[in-house]
Amino acid sequence: MRGLFDNFAPSAYTESLDWKSLPPNSVIVDVGGGVGKVTYELYKVFSHLKYIVQDLPPVIKVAKKVVFQRGVLRIRLLTMILLCTVLGRSRPKGH
Repeated sequence: MRGLFDNFAPSAYTESLDWKSLPPNSVIVDVGGGVGKVTYELYKVFSHLKYIVQDLPPVIKVAKKVVFQRGVLRIRLLTMILLCTVLGRSRPKGH
């Protein structure tokens, strides 16, 4: 899968904020995080943090394979359908 991440060097994310100033076990949530490429780059540099990647169910299905292959335990993957949250529905119509 290609995403916005593919257009930038990992340092664009790891050096953009003062991540190291966050206390251990602070939680970073990557909403619409795809298969977790950006989150994984952050994890490699800032392993003292916890991470959540949220995206649509089909994307998270692929992300689970990617994260499992990397053996990362501090990245949690959650399905999320943003429009349903806005409209107050638990599932999109037709699903």
